[in-house]
Amino acid sequence: MRDSQIIRNLQGEVKIPQIVQEKAEWAFAQIREERGGDKKMDKRSVRLKTMRIAAACATLVFGTVTVCAAAYMHWSSGMEAEFSATEEQKIYLEQQEMAAPLHESDIQGNITVTAQQSIVDRHFAHLSFKVEGYDLQEGLEPAFEDIRIFVDGSSDFSWSGRFFNGWMMDDNGNTAYADGRPWDEDAVEVFVDEDGSMEFDLTINGGETAGRLIGAPIHLEFENLGTVHKAVYTPDVTGTWTLDFTLQGSDAIRTATLSKELGTSGCIVTEAEISPISLDVTYKMPVVLEDIEGVDENGAPVVAHAYQEPPSLAGVRLTDGTMLPYITNGGSEGFEDLENGIYKATFAVNRILDTEQVDALLFIKSSPAGEETLKEENLYIVPLN
Repeated sequence: MRDSQIIRNLQGEVKIPQIVQEKAEWAFAQIREERGGDKKMDKRSVRLKTMRIAAACATLVFGTVTVCAAAYMHWSSGMEAEFSATEEQKIYLEQQEMAAPLHESDIQGNITVTAQQSIVDRHFAHLSFKVEGYDLQEGLEPAFEDIRIFVDGSSDFSWSGRFFNGWMMDDNGNTAYADGRPWDEDAVEVFVDEDGSMEFDLTINGGETAGRLIGAPIHLEFENLGTVHKAVYTPDVTGTWTLDFTLQGSDAIRTATLSKELGTSGCIVTEAEISPISLDVTYKMPVVLEDIEGVDENGAPVVAHAYQEPPSLAGVRLTDGTMLPYITNGGSEGFEDLENGIYKATFAVNRILDTEQVDALLFIKSSPAGEETLKEENLYIVPLN
C-alpha cells in the first residue's frame, strides 16, 4: 500500500487535525529518507519499518479521539448552551482564535470567582466565570449586588450578565433545557452544577468602535453575593472579587457589498459583515418620524416620536438551505448618519456560524399568526452573492 493511501485510510476512520497530518507525513518522509531515494533495500526490512511507522501513526491518529480533545479547551456549560455548540463548532471557533481559556481567580472569604473562558470578536466579548464555595438555598436565584467593568480603562459600553440556569434557546426561539430533555412548563432553574459550583456569564457590547475589545486589558469587580427574587436583592456574602486580564480574540469577518431593497419598505441593505458570533448590517433608508401612542404612569394618553426603523435583522440561511431566523441575541441599532439615512444594526448571535457557509441574510417581513414560527413567507431573504 502506498504511503499516501495509508494516510487516506486513516483519515477515513477519524478526521484528524492538521498537526497530526503533518506528523504522519513527516514519519513517511523519514521512511523514504531511510530508503535512500530509489536505492534498493531488503523488501522485508522496508516493509517492517513501514508497518512500525504506520502503526505509530495509527496510534497517533486514533489517539486523537482523546488526545486532541484534551488539546482543545474545556467549554463551560453556559457557553456551550448559549451557542448550542457542537464539538466541531467549538474547534472551529478556537481555530478562528475567537475562543480562549482563562485562569484568573480571586478569593474573598470562602468564595472563589474564576475567569474560565472568553469568546471575542470585533463587536462582542462573551466571558464565563466559575463561582465556588457559595451555598445557594434551593429555589433562589444567585446575584451579585454590583458589577463594575473597565475595558482599557473605559466603562463606556453596554453589557449584560446572568448566572447560568441550565436553560438555552432552541432553533425556533423557544426556551429549552440545555441537556436536551423535553421542555416542562413547570421547569425549575438549576444554578448549581454537580460539583457545587455556579457559572456567571457576561456579554460586553463594544459599541461603535469595532475591534476595541480585542487585545484590550479588562478590569472587573464583582461586589457582594446574594440572591434576587422579584427584582429585590437580598445580600448574603460581603466582598469584592477583582479580576484583571487581557481579552484575546479575532477580527476575522466575511464582508459583502449589497444593494437589495427590502420589499416596499424603502430600506436598502448595502453592506454586511459576518463573524462566527455576530452580524453587522448597514442600510440606506428614508428618515421618517412616526408617532407612537402610549400611556404615562397615571394612565393618561401620551404620544412619543421616534424614527421609523427598517425590517429587523433575524438571522441567516446556510448553503445547505437551513434557515436560522431566531439567532440574533442582543446588540445595538440606529442611525449612524441621520443626514444621509445610514442605519446600522449590530447583533450578537446565539449560534456559531461558519461564515463561508452563510448563503443569505434574513429580515422579518411579517409576524406569523399565534405561536407559529417564522416561515419563508415571513422573511425577506437577501443572498450574499
